[in-house]
Amino acid sequence: MDITRYIKTNSDFNDIADASAIRASKAILKAVEIKRDELREQVENNPVESMDINKDIKFKLGMIRGLKWVLELQGHAKDHASHLPEKITL
Repeated sequence: MDITRYIKTNSDFNDIADASAIRASKAILKAVEIKRDELREQVENNPVESMDINKDIKFKLGMIRGLKWVLELQGHAKDHASHLPEKITL
């Protein structure tokens, strides 16, 4: 993933890399994990193709992929932030 397409500033990279240390972010990431796992269980146990988008396996697989992308964002930001130059303070 070219994370620089989505995150533009060094400050944002550092904030996202440290997201699990922030209480609100931790709660959001946990909710995303729960929803991803819930959808994954539904797809594995009851794969349904349907005209109803909320029941359709392709829609659910797309949501799982999107939620996975959100969860991977922090790791990609950490990798990128580790290559940023250190801040110089005077």
